[in-house]
Amino acid sequence: QYNLAYLPQVVYNSSDVLQSIAVEVINGEYNLDIIVLNANGKIRVFLNADNGALLKQALFPAGNDP
Repeated sequence: QYNLAYLPQVVYNSSDVLQSIAVEVINGEYNLDIIVLNANGKIRVFLNADNGALLKQALFPAGNDP
């Protein structure tokens, strides 16, 4: 069971449908959240600290609004 509270609160375009979420705990300290959107093969990746602080994020392909 994943703690989805760590996922950043973001609003996606209405054309983007959430396809899958993967949450991986790294060294018990960090959470790597991978969100796959089915529109144009977009993938959003977040690296969060265990306290929920957002450390890094990336959106592929680059240049797409979330």
